[in-house]
Amino acid sequence: MELTITSDLLLDLAERFASLPLLVIGGEAALANAFDADTTFQPTDIRERDNARVAIIDSPNPASFATVLLPAPPDRDLLRRHLLIAAAVLVQGGTLIICGANAEGGKTAIKDAEKLFGSPTWSGYREKHRLAMFRKTTLLTPAWASQAGITPGTWQDFRIDTSVGPLELQTQAGVFAGNKLDAGTRLLLENMSIPVSASILDLGCGAGIIGLTAARMGAGAITMTDTNLLAIDTARHNADRLGIAATIIASDVFAQLDGQRFDLILSNPPFHRGKKVDLSVANRLIAEAPAHLTPGGSLVIVANAFLAYDKHLREVFSRIEIIARTPQFHVIQGEL
Repeated sequence: MELTITSDLLLDLAERFASLPLLVIGGEAALANAFDADTTFQPTDIRERDNARVAIIDSPNPASFATVLLPAPPDRDLLRRHLLIAAAVLVQGGTLIICGANAEGGKTAIKDAEKLFGSPTWSGYREKHRLAMFRKTTLLTPAWASQAGITPGTWQDFRIDTSVGPLELQTQAGVFAGNKLDAGTRLLLENMSIPVSASILDLGCGAGIIGLTAARMGAGAITMTDTNLLAIDTARHNADRLGIAATIIASDVFAQLDGQRFDLILSNPPFHRGKKVDLSVANRLIAEAPAHLTPGGSLVIVANAFLAYDKHLREVFSRIEIIARTPQFHVIQGEL
């Protein structure tokens, strides 16, 4: 598999300067797979976890790795979380190698690493990417190092108001929309109708807002899925806190659902990968939804107004309706 530029640059530095054992935090499995042995991968995406050929770990032990490779994510809070993990798992004198695209916060990523590790032992700029190496000696204490939701094992509180009362939720770095309700999901919540005892799939659940609200509105069986492993952890945490029974599965769209069918599928599907528009998830969701709906079932999605999902829905569903519209978003229902 061809590596991204970020992974290729990290691999080049690692081949020259890394010592084993080595941990790759986030990014693509292909980077971890490029090493022969004594390499561990901590993925944040089910798709990358499934592509990994090396050891997978969810919670690395402290001071257990000589080198950490960190492809800097564009989400700054997630970057900081990963930096804290790197600081904890590196042995004293161990090496952090970090790389990020300049257009996705690469320069900021290096600055945040400096605030925790001190000055880099090496830094550079190649192919519109920032790179740096740091040695773990005396760690610094930036304010964000103890921030709830960024520090691993901690949660940030937030609350949303729904038609069935408030939901008191918690989240962590790397989960969509952070500690707020995004405008698209809000519009979907305000306009979704939940048949009593209906089986519901919240696809791309994030912190679980849609599925947990549907449960409060009288739904029957609730299933929530996401490709983001941090989102799955968060949705499960929130369901447990609220005492709501739900099946929560890491899944690449419908891939891990084993042919299950639902009365209603609800989703605010992603349409970005980094800064690029990427409709692959939404297109698969629409195309594959009928095979996962009960007879008479429906799919309800929210989308930015400039995205022509209604055209694709008309190719798949016998009836579609725009059930809510604002200048920025519309909520579309497709019925079998």
